[in-house]
Amino acid sequence: PAQPPIEAPRDPSSSSSSSSSSVEVVQRAVVKPRDYKKVKKAKFIMGKTGKKFGELYLPTNFTVDHHSNILVSDTVFRVSMFDSKGKIIRSFGSMGVGNSQFNYPSGILVDPKTDEIFVCDHNNNRIQAFDYHGNFLRVIGSPGSAHGEFTAPFAVKLNSKDQFVVSDTDNHRIQMFDRNWNHIRSFGNYGETITRRKLP
Repeated sequence: PAQPPIEAPRDPSSSSSSSSSSVEVVQRAVVKPRDYKKVKKAKFIMGKTGKKFGELYLPTNFTVDHHSNILVSDTVFRVSMFDSKGKIIRSFGSMGVGNSQFNYPSGILVDPKTDEIFVCDHNNNRIQAFDYHGNFLRVIGSPGSAHGEFTAPFAVKLNSKDQFVVSDTDNHRIQMFDRNWNHIRSFGNYGETITRRKLP
């Protein structure tokens, strides 16, 4: 089938986003709130502008896993893994709609129990799972608004109860899943009141 047009993420703003093509890893001092003058300089900068292996092009999100490795999604439709010193380890993904392909990858989670990597495939309306070497495992979810379906998922996390939590952005809701990705519940809908969500 013909591929859909590749679009930029509808809500690229996030505390993990960056408009530059490198990721700065900052060591912060223990300071009082808003005492920004005591924030230390970056320990190192990893990546440089480009689309080759080890380079980054408009990174969209990143996470630091339980091995202290840093995983970065960028607009070359891939995920790159760096060690704690900023040295590239591996990258995986390409542009498209098939397995191991992305239409703007965004949020990343590394499961500390299984080492599985979960990537929000933002504009393909799904989450993809990979092993720690970047090999494709499975697709989670499909486009839609029913329980377990997604429209532009942007972030995925594990909560204190060991449940997966997904911001289902264009459905204006948060979805929660158990360890086997069975839907538990959803909450929120469009709006700006305390129980509503606008592009979570």
